[in-house]
Order: sequence, then structure tokens, then C-alpha cells
Amino acid sequence: MGYNALSGTVIAYPGSEIRAATFSGTDISGSLVSGSMLYGNGAQISEVPRIVANASADNLITVGSNANSMVGEPNLTFDGSVLNLNGIMTASNGVSASIFYGDGSQLSGISAGGGSANAQGPDYSVQFTTGSGGISGSAGLLFSGSGGTGTLTLSGAFNMSGAMNIEGSLLPTTADTHDLGSASKPWRNLYVSSSTIYFGTDPLSVQDNNLKFGSGSTTKGFDVGFMNFKNNGIFMDEGREFQLRAYQMRFYGGIAYVRRVVAANYTVRVIDYLVGIQSDTMTGSITLSLPAASGLQNGQTFVIKDEGGAVDTNSVTIRCTGEGDTIDGQNSVVLESPYASIQIYCNGIGKYFIS
Repeated sequence: MGYNALSGTVIAYPGSEIRAATFSGTDISGSLVSGSMLYGNGAQISEVPRIVANASADNLITVGSNANSMVGEPNLTFDGSVLNLNGIMTASNGVSASIFYGDGSQLSGISAGGGSANAQGPDYSVQFTTGSGGISGSAGLLFSGSGGTGTLTLSGAFNMSGAMNIEGSLLPTTADTHDLGSASKPWRNLYVSSSTIYFGTDPLSVQDNNLKFGSGSTTKGFDVGFMNFKNNGIFMDEGREFQLRAYQMRFYGGIAYVRRVVAANYTVRVIDYLVGIQSDTMTGSITLSLPAASGLQNGQTFVIKDEGGAVDTNSVTIRCTGEGDTIDGQNSVVLESPYASIQIYCNGIGKYFIS
């Protein structure tokens, strides 16, 4: 075989070797084997860079202990589209990207539009941008909490446009202190289901399509103008008129009128209707004075009855007190027959009539 003149295909069978050497006397020194293509296991070839550790898929390669020792880095991988780093990345210049993900709590010197973006304000303050491009916080807007729950505390006014959806109760921080709306800025409508509104401890609710207040209380009621509604009736303020107007009226149950019992001189009041005279206990004749007809309603009626049966002994005179008032053209009438009665009504101007 000529020196440096081997050409063609050389095959070494398993267990055999191909070596290149130079003879110099009795010494053999290594030389080179070159070719356009080498085949087979090159594990025994020296001075060839090899991956000596962590040869896993997607691991990026770094130089190991020497130039021919390469190491796969499990903390630095690339799958063809995403580069993953598990550790710390430093840069002497800048790092730019369209989007950054992850925890940036260890980043410092971050800029927000040219200003300082380090957290500002007291603990738990919500951060917001300032006019100078930085961020700031305020004790007037705080949030504290963890695990998906927390408390947002606002000190001051809250301006909102649009709807606010709340899951849970809307509660003031201090009882009986704050208002919902004001005289100058009232709410327009308040929609409530068939549940209850409480005024202090008194409930106002809708039950069976009826408005209910007071939970059946016999003392509590509510006022409409000069009229007060209570469990046992409708009451008007003194001197106020109550009108009940209907084309027809039907009453179910008995009707009880106010009955005034007298045994001495008496001035009939505007609110009277039945006046019962206890003539059997009188010691002498008495006079009943009618109010001025002009102060009564047109058609207002009085019923006066001798309940004692003794007006034949002690008579009862019924007289007008209003100037020019008359009873069937007379200024007065007298009851002097036992158990006599008289029903009179007025025109609301100046006359009474016996009916």
C-alpha cells in the first residue's frame, strides 16, 4: 500500500481497526484518515464534539468542560415555536417582546410611559396611572383579600355609568348613617319583588297581591294626608272631612253610630250623630244647643231621643245657636212626650229640617 495513496472503499469488519500512522525508525506516530464520507460508529474517534449529558428532545446544547464536550440543558428548551427558560435571564441591553407572561414581581426599574412604575401608596392600595406616566396608590381605594374573596374599600364618592351587577348583599359600613339617593339626586324607580321592605323593625310587604304593613299590629298604621289607617279603622285629623264616593254602596255587617249620652245642658258637636237623653236622671229641664248650620256639611244629620221616658216631667229644648238658623222655620223645638225623638238634618247654610 503506497503512502498517502489509498483510494476506494475500505471496510473494517467488527473487531478490527483502521489506523493511519507514519513510520520513523522504530516509532509509529498517528496521522490522518480523510474521506468524502465516513460511515459507522464514531464513538472511538477523539477530538470530536459530543453530547455527554442530558441528550433529551428539545434541550438546547451548551459547551461543557472542554470544546469537545457538549451538554443538553433541561432548563433551556425549544420545541420549534416556544423557547422556555427555567431560571434567571439577564440582559446588558434590553429585552423586547410583544407580550410578556408570568410573575414580574422581581422586575425593577419598570417604566410606565416613561415614569416610575414601582408600587406606590399605602399597603393594599389599588394602583392607577398618574398624569406623569407613572403609577400611584391612595388610602381612599384599598383592596385586601385572598383565595378569590376580598374587600374593596372606597372612601369618597363613587361615579359609575352603566349597570352594576351584585352577587350578595349591599351593606353600609355603619348602620343608620348613610342614604340611598338624596333630595337633589333621588332614584327614579325602585323595583322590589314580593319580598319585604323594613322601616326600622316594621315590615312593608306584598302578600297575596295585597300591600301589608305592621304584621297585623293593632296599634301601627300609616298616614295619607290627614287620614290615618289603622287595624281598627280610618281616622281623620280634627276638623277634616272624609268623603266616600260610590255610585252604589253595599255594607256587609252591622253599622254602629257614635252615641252621646247626656243628662244636663249640652252643645251638640259636629262629630255627634246619636244623642241619648237620660231624662229619668235629670233634676230639671235642659237645653240642647245645635251648632251653626253653616259649619256643617249639607245633609248632616242628628238623631235626638228621650231614652229615660221622663221628658213630660223635665222637658228638653233643642235650639239653634247660629245667627238666623231655624228648625222648620222656628228657632227651637221642645221634646215633652215620654220617649219622644227627633231626627233633623241641615242644608249646610242656615236651616235645619225635621225628618
